[in-house]
Amino acid sequence: MDLHGPGSIDPLPGNVVYIDMDGSCRNGTGTTAGTMETKMSFIIDPGDYTFEMLLAGNNQESQVDTLDVRIGAVFNRQIVLNWTAPLALQSFDFSVATSTTETIELIHAGGDDQGILIDAVRLRRN
Repeated sequence: MDLHGPGSIDPLPGNVVYIDMDGSCRNGTGTTAGTMETKMSFIIDPGDYTFEMLLAGNNQESQVDTLDVRIGAVFNRQIVLNWTAPLALQSFDFSVATSTTETIELIHAGGDDQGILIDAVRLRRN
């Protein structure tokens, strides 16, 4: 993973600092990319939730990128973005029936040095 923004590679000028989920990882096999997982687990009580992220395509190399988003067993979504996708809010609603404790994982497929760009992540109870 790489941090991009002013003063470095900046494929999204004017957006301060953001994470490239597949940056600087080329290992010759094209299979390694970034994974982020919250260090802390979250207690998720029964109810309705919204998971939101500000995402963009890599804006550097012509390709499609894939990001798996997991909140334990209660939410799993695969996001596929074209390299030209502008920075935009991705919002997903889901419901939880029983209380659970989970982490949030963001898992990027690939290993080509350019991945989905993440500017913000938020989980909220509705």
